Amino acid sequence: MKTPYVAVTANYIDPGLEEYRGNPLIEALPRIYEDDLVLAKTLASRPTHSEGDLKLHPKLRMHALGRLLDGDFFHPLPNHLNLEKKLSLMIRSGYVKRNPAKHYDKQLMQENYLKSQGKEERIQVFPTTDRSVQSTTLIGCSGSGKTTAVRKVLSTYPQLIEHPDYNMHQQLVYVVVECPYNGDLASLCKNFFHSIDEVLNTKYHRRYGYEIRVGEKTLLQAMKQIVIDHSLGLLVIDEIQHLQDTKDKRDELLKFFTELTNTIGVPVLIVGTPKASGISKDLRGARREIGFGSMNWGISKTESDMKQWRSFAMRLWRFQWVKKRTQTPDSDLLEHLFVLSQGIIDITLKLFVIAQIRAIVTKAEEITIPLLDTVYAEEMKSVHPMLDALRSGNEKV
Repeated sequence: MKTPYVAVTANYIDPGLEEYRGNPLIEALPRIYEDDLVLAKTLASRPTHSEGDLKLHPKLRMHALGRLLDGDFFHPLPNHLNLEKKLSLMIRSGYVKRNPAKHYDKQLMQENYLKSQGKEERIQVFPTTDRSVQSTTLIGCSGSGKTTAVRKVLSTYPQLIEHPDYNMHQQLVYVVVECPYNGDLASLCKNFFHSIDEVLNTKYHRRYGYEIRVGEKTLLQAMKQIVIDHSLGLLVIDEIQHLQDTKDKRDELLKFFTELTNTIGVPVLIVGTPKASGISKDLRGARREIGFGSMNWGISKTESDMKQWRSFAMRLWRFQWVKKRTQTPDSDLLEHLFVLSQGIIDITLKLFVIAQIRAIVTKAEEITIPLLDTVYAEEMKSVHPMLDALRSGNEKV
């Protein structure tokens, strides 16, 4: 039997803004980061690495390099800090109009209603049912670290919070769903049910996905009901470019995303490659895409972006398991690493790791430009078309 996700018990703190106060869904969230340095330290992670590692058997040193590929290394850049700010705002703004504590304001609303009829005193404007919120897109080439960045930022939040003071209400702060390869709406819903089941240990995917054949309208209604029942704070749809060549399905999905943001009040973060940059053709969809400013993720080869990549590469360079290691790469080596990787974080990381493995195997024990060229030519052929396209200025990859 699958072990259920461990929920934290809600602890309410002052969120700092009047519009956030009195809302348990917001007060139960972590404090808003006001200091970027503190945020950067929170996001950063480093693999275990010591001088003693160099005395290990060569095969053990090669295994130690796996720490870099297992997610132990993460160096936050300004883009990551900006992403955290936007997700923080999206989650909280989406909860403003979905306050479970408002049920206890019914008596005050009734009194206000009676006053409005008698015109005895100045009354307050009655609340409306408008729950529309803003969403955004995150676009970057494959391997640029979009998904890793989103998941890293979201890891600063507990995914599931229980509220004993509100009938043990379960608050699902975020969920990440991958867009199906066929761009099918029903498949997206089923992926959503799977993601929910992994956190809540429920069986929605069986109820609506496989044991019983149900229509898309039923699936969508079930999805919206789950969103409401569990106070979902943010819906992340990854790999949205899968919709590019399926116009009918694409339009249907985008209409559904708009409905989520307009009627239920759930912000949607759409993540994809540049192939997805033109997905939302109509003005209404485009307006929703840039609700909090669409984000382009990756290296544009501006001086600012180059500076960010160099910061990443210099930090990464400290984690060498070859014996002839250097503290910092010379400018020619660093430039060559960029030319080969085109500044794509995932490619840079893998090229750095594979080069070290080959240096250990061949007993060269040193990272050099010829070694990087050999590794790129012989062991990274599958990404050559993508990188060649980037070099030519075609970013639709």
